[in-house]
Amino acid sequence: MALMVKLFFITRLVLSESLILVIGTHLVVSLLSIIWLLAFKSKTKFNWLLKISVVGGYLVLFYLVGRWSFISVYFRYLMMILFLLTIGFSYFKVKDEVFWESKKGFEWVTTVGAGLACLTSVFLIAIAISGRIHPGGPIELSFPLKSGAYYVINGGSSALVNNYRANNFFNQKRLAPTVQYAVDIEKLNKFGMAAQGVQPQDKKSYGIYGETVYSPCHGQVVEVVSDLPDLTPPEKDWLNITGNRVVIKSFEGVLVTLYHLQRNSILVKPGDWVASGQAIATVGNSGLSIRPHLTIQVTQNVLWGQGVPFVFEGQFPVRNRIIIQR
Repeated sequence: MALMVKLFFITRLVLSESLILVIGTHLVVSLLSIIWLLAFKSKTKFNWLLKISVVGGYLVLFYLVGRWSFISVYFRYLMMILFLLTIGFSYFKVKDEVFWESKKGFEWVTTVGAGLACLTSVFLIAIAISGRIHPGGPIELSFPLKSGAYYVINGGSSALVNNYRANNFFNQKRLAPTVQYAVDIEKLNKFGMAAQGVQPQDKKSYGIYGETVYSPCHGQVVEVVSDLPDLTPPEKDWLNITGNRVVIKSFEGVLVTLYHLQRNSILVKPGDWVASGQAIATVGNSGLSIRPHLTIQVTQNVLWGQGVPFVFEGQFPVRNRIIIQR
């Protein structure tokens, strides 16, 4: 159990908000692994398959769980294309080699180490894939944004694809059950990035800032907060987690909350009835948010009640899902 906790801690660390870690794990290590696979000839077909498994496991894992909108989602696909091309080119170097030959000393150490790396990757990939499956009984919602390509940066039912499930702050505040299905959404520009530049401080550089938010359901507005300031990235308001928000009680009896809204942009008030697709606010950067994005969560009974899974037009929103709205 202790080993699993450490493994998850290391994985969450490399999936943090740190730009250096994102570039290092998503690009540098990935490219070096591909170069290693291509440049160094394997002595046997077994060694080649082991190298393919190690590199492939790493790349597939980050394909599923990486934070690609920082540096461009196009790199996500480029890495997999390069890997597939590398498999073909590297095979020609070993096609005439034997499948296996006896190993001695250090060769066994490296072989066992590579095997353990493969098993670790398979385990983490299985966790990531399981997070793409909702637990059943989700609430159906309409997507709350229009016109553009929107990227799910957090979402899903496992800690590897949804940071809300692994965030120490929410665990310490005993809010983890509330936010377990919360979803963070960004807007991609033509370069596949969430902003013009890498982590700019200008709020207006982020594609989603100022975007109109539409009600994702029919229901009645039960709470509104609209006077909190929009912060300059990467500032955070630790005292007001949701920032400016609209809470809607849907016809299913659950509470749908949209937060990090722009100051004084909310168009509805408590007691108003809203229809699905009705404009209600614009996206800002208020509350516990290091950059402009929209968060949506569904809970039972009260704002900080038990979290409820939801889908947009039948699709479970998980990390790296891109939703095109026209």
